[in-house]
Amino acid sequence: MNSKSGIIALPGLLDVTESVLDFCAVIEVEPQTFWRQKNQVDGFEVDEVALKRIASWGKPVTLHGVGTPIGGTVFNLDAQAEPLLRSCEILNPEWFSEHLAFNRSPDNHDFTGFFLPPLQCEEMIEIAAGNLQKLSKTLGLPVLFETGVNYLPYDQEQMTDGLFYATLAEYANCGILLDLHNVWCNERNGRSSIVEVCAELDWKHVREVHLASGNIEDGIYLDSHDNIPSQKLLDLFTKHVLPNANNLKWVVFEITATNYIANNISTRDLRSFLQHLGRLTKTDQPSDINRERNFSRPEKTLSNKLSNKSKSITPPLITQKCVKWEQDLLATLYKPSGDMAGISMYRKLIDVNRLGELAATLTLSVRVSARLLGAQHTKENFINYLDKSSPALSSEAEAKQFQNYLMTQDNTPQWMKDSLTIDMGRIEVSTTLKPTTVVVSTNPEELFSLAKGNDVQLHLHQAHTYRLTMSP
Repeated sequence: MNSKSGIIALPGLLDVTESVLDFCAVIEVEPQTFWRQKNQVDGFEVDEVALKRIASWGKPVTLHGVGTPIGGTVFNLDAQAEPLLRSCEILNPEWFSEHLAFNRSPDNHDFTGFFLPPLQCEEMIEIAAGNLQKLSKTLGLPVLFETGVNYLPYDQEQMTDGLFYATLAEYANCGILLDLHNVWCNERNGRSSIVEVCAELDWKHVREVHLASGNIEDGIYLDSHDNIPSQKLLDLFTKHVLPNANNLKWVVFEITATNYIANNISTRDLRSFLQHLGRLTKTDQPSDINRERNFSRPEKTLSNKLSNKSKSITPPLITQKCVKWEQDLLATLYKPSGDMAGISMYRKLIDVNRLGELAATLTLSVRVSARLLGAQHTKENFINYLDKSSPALSSEAEAKQFQNYLMTQDNTPQWMKDSLTIDMGRIEVSTTLKPTTVVVSTNPEELFSLAKGNDVQLHLHQAHTYRLTMSP
């Protein structure tokens, strides 16, 4: 009997993942989480040491993209193609899955800061199918799209969730990654139910399932990946998915490293859950990497369908309808009102993600500011920055953007500028893996001592500078 169960491997959780390998039939990797942004020009650098460690475990691997969503009019694949191909070369994945969402503005291609839901219509199906085709052709892999979470209320002028998924899979001749927790979020927030979605799917396309957990915030149930899945979700999985998904190969548990640590999940509890999931998903069929490869190359079938379809629908009309949806959603997002439930939650999630990235990268600046200005004033500085800037693509870029913002403010104290300079030097060292030297006017030892909670009187020397060399 072969299990279908596995877990996602993330930076910060590799030791934990390695400790439960005996209970995993597959490992899923989000490749972009193992990249470092070298700079705005040279793109990304792959953490090959970490990926080679995962490859050494000898488990089948799937890749789950978190940077090239296929549900938008702007498909940002070219900038990430090289590191994606290198990640594939190291891990030799069975397939690549991506989110059915968009994360780029159609006007200036700026990063939206969060996956946003596409317009569920025939035109978007054609666009998404083209993106899937390009993704498969570029990577030389089978491709799946993930059923997304959508915090907006259902619009009766759009396709239902299940029909949208089913039509795209059939039209693109590709696989579906059925994220059951996303579908459950949608149901609990007033959209299509799991039963309704399952009734509309063509199960031959469902190749993988995601299971996760969430929490309620401001009356909305969130896909936060915060804990081990509830028994209720597992019951829904065994009742509605397992009996129908005859082509299902893998079932993957998702959790973030932050939530794993914050919620004090023990290795014992994780092992127990994976062992239980393994028993649920055991099958007599062999886990053969070459089995059921009918989804492996959608481009030939897809190109014929696109060619036939284009005779009746003009591309400018297709694009404009979906572009307008994205423009209107982004405009509403940055001017929150009560007209559309879920909008304020998307804005909140974007801000929380950005603040988290800044707090994780600018540790010295945040701690020193909290000591000297107080927590409330420090928070206000960050909120003002969020209101006056757009999300950056990476935590490194977000930190640099924040530094540039504060450097242009007349009231930014010298100690804050120096703290930011030191933090950015640390980021440069971690990115380039080479020593770097920064020059500041505030004594670095005093800043470090202050950040540790000590009472220190800072000495600013206008005529004197300090050189601080940092190494990997």
